[in-house]
Amino acid sequence: MLQALGRWACGLGWLTGLIAVCPAQESLRLNSLGFTNQSRAVPNQVLVLRAHLDNPAEVAQAGLILVTIEQLPNYQAGRHIELQPEQNEQVELVIPLPAEIAQFDQVQIVATLYANRGSQEVILEHNGVPAVRSLTLPVNLIQAFGIASEAEPPSVPYWYWPPPRSPTSYELATAARIDAGGQRFSTNFELSALPLNHVQWQGMDLFIITEPSPLQDPAAVLSLRQFMAHGGRVWVMLDKVPTALVWPLLENHQWCEEVERVQLNTASVGVGALASQLSEIHRQIDSTDELPLVRVLHEGGTVSHEIDGWPIALTMDIGYGQLLLTMLDNRAWIEPRRQQQKQDVLQQSAYQVRIWGAGLAVDANTPRTELPLAQEVDYPLQQIGNPVVPKPWVASVLVGFCVGLALLASGLAAGGRLAWLALLGPALALAASGVLLVAASGVRREIPDSVSRLQVVDVSGAGDFALVREQAAVYLSRGTAMELHSQVDGVVHPSSQVASGISRFVTEDFQQWRMSNSAWPPGAWRYQAEFAMPTEGLVAVGRLSEQGLDLELPRGLPSPLRDAVLCFVPGDPLLCTLDDDRLRLDPTVRLDQGRRDQGRWIGGTLLDNEQQRRLAVYQQFFQPRDFGGSPRRRLVGWTQPWPAARFDRQLQQLGGALVSLPVVLQRPPLGQAIVIPHGLIQLRRERAAGIFSTAFDDSTGTWREELSAASQVPMEFVLPAEVVPLAATAIDFELDILAPQRTVSLQVHTATGPQELVQLESPSLVWQQRVSQPEILAALQSGRLPVTLTVSEPNGSGGLLSANQVATWTVRQL
Repeated sequence: MLQALGRWACGLGWLTGLIAVCPAQESLRLNSLGFTNQSRAVPNQVLVLRAHLDNPAEVAQAGLILVTIEQLPNYQAGRHIELQPEQNEQVELVIPLPAEIAQFDQVQIVATLYANRGSQEVILEHNGVPAVRSLTLPVNLIQAFGIASEAEPPSVPYWYWPPPRSPTSYELATAARIDAGGQRFSTNFELSALPLNHVQWQGMDLFIITEPSPLQDPAAVLSLRQFMAHGGRVWVMLDKVPTALVWPLLENHQWCEEVERVQLNTASVGVGALASQLSEIHRQIDSTDELPLVRVLHEGGTVSHEIDGWPIALTMDIGYGQLLLTMLDNRAWIEPRRQQQKQDVLQQSAYQVRIWGAGLAVDANTPRTELPLAQEVDYPLQQIGNPVVPKPWVASVLVGFCVGLALLASGLAAGGRLAWLALLGPALALAASGVLLVAASGVRREIPDSVSRLQVVDVSGAGDFALVREQAAVYLSRGTAMELHSQVDGVVHPSSQVASGISRFVTEDFQQWRMSNSAWPPGAWRYQAEFAMPTEGLVAVGRLSEQGLDLELPRGLPSPLRDAVLCFVPGDPLLCTLDDDRLRLDPTVRLDQGRRDQGRWIGGTLLDNEQQRRLAVYQQFFQPRDFGGSPRRRLVGWTQPWPAARFDRQLQQLGGALVSLPVVLQRPPLGQAIVIPHGLIQLRRERAAGIFSTAFDDSTGTWREELSAASQVPMEFVLPAEVVPLAATAIDFELDILAPQRTVSLQVHTATGPQELVQLESPSLVWQQRVSQPEILAALQSGRLPVTLTVSEPNGSGGLLSANQVATWTVRQL
């Protein structure tokens, strides 16, 4: 009887088009809904839950777990499942959270298990209870850090006195987090595997590794590389992890090699430019325990702390993120906290970082890098255009209206009925307006249904994967139902302005998903998406010769690379010209990256409409960002959009992809004469000097726009490691500085002492000079040339400046 009623209810639901609740004794069962390490509700990021299901039937069954947010009824996320007979399984539910949850203190997550009965989705039940589970999560606006830590030390009997105090790596991680002004929100992966989906890392800004197992899994290593390429930071403690395990995380031009492992009790720590600000006693390590220290050699990193010339902390730039390596035991970095800074328990820790290690806390917990073009831009909408009546049509209607009005007035005046013009004139105007409205309606119908994409594609340093960030605009002439399908790891966020229908994100498999809606609105609307795509060999190869640098483009791009810019070192991008399927640098055109809104990022004298749109995108792409440096060793250019996701109906495909390719510089043959363009030579602040200046920022390669105080700026020119050692035959110097009423000098430091290259009085024009002195050329043999730029106090106004004015100075190029 009950089964008959159940079949009747299902049939009724099918007839009325409603979702029915159908009992089934041998159906899929949703046993529980639980948390994972990524179960944090953060606006515009991904929430991951875990559902436990089983199939008691004797046949395979498929179903759909649909997740809704009680406060946002127009949003759904789901996971398609299929279980074999008598199979139990735990599945992860990937839920892209909309930005609108930021207005709530907590969200109610409801998961419902459905089965397909014909064309209907039917809620399953077990023992008369619908398969529905719910959870309540607080909304978090703060990033968390993840950690894969070593096992805790074994416990000792309580009668041991005094109790041993051996702080773990977790204590160092939390102490650094609190000292940097953060909170101790953390996710521990000690007993669980690292997330393999790229989107599941969005809720973390730092991941700490203090035991080898995460780096012994190739899939986890790839996931960590994607995390760093997208702006995250990874901290590896090499005193607990073999150095060889970090090699797969490094870029092509970077390496780190272990020399030996030693034990120390006392040492004096060098902290770069801060050495002059800390006394010897504040930089001293004195421990009764032997502290492990790993001595390494490296290339491509920046050392922040060292002992006897050996680095104990260094950072390496990986994509838009960083890899932080520490070589000294965690007990040396921290000490018991004397006083808590805040009353909130989430901002308290038992230990604090020693005063000489404050820079480590800042480096590790710098906010996640802001990616370029993270905000919506107008490029996709500009591709679609607006339904505007052509100007000749408007002009013809206006001329016809004026001529008709004149003829009507003349006829009425001849018949003595000019007063009728007050009635017929507006009627004629209404007729002309009607013609324009009809024309506008026709023009709108002529715009085809289309999707326009702007993709920002960042290829990894090894060329084996690409991270794609997509902004898209869709134009529909009428409301319709359609789906966006993808077969790569990714996630999509529709615009919050889409209020019609129910937006649904359904995961079919590990890297297969779809976004659907039965009532996408007419007109133009937008969405954003992220993808992680596998690639192969997408690396640009650079070769130096006497003509400069040639770049060989990789195969496998959707279309040839156009309007390319080389960004090899920060602050000195170079235009590239296409020459016989090769790109050649054009060092004669200087891109003023310090004033990016006026920069010339595309070559040529006449730019077409598409190049004008690309120029606007370039200007936004190279704008300075918070906590984000300039791209390095990258070739940036335009291709056709990449095949990441497609709609299931015919739409006109528009748009382009801004592609960032890694550049591998080939070592020239021994004895070959080469020319190294200025765009390959990095200008870096000398941090180890006693004098430290903030006039120049080597992370972006830019000078401060206006400086008023006298300054002595120690720096060094650094050549690519691929050309070192070399025997230089000439060096071309160029200094473009505007410093009225000041004396400017440029010195080069050689083995015999400093040598002054030039001294300028109130410079305003570009100074250039070719240098061939043997002692200066010999100083460059190791690939580093130390220089000092000195700007004096104002020499006197000379009648040009008033008493309350200060002569400012700025460097445009060095």
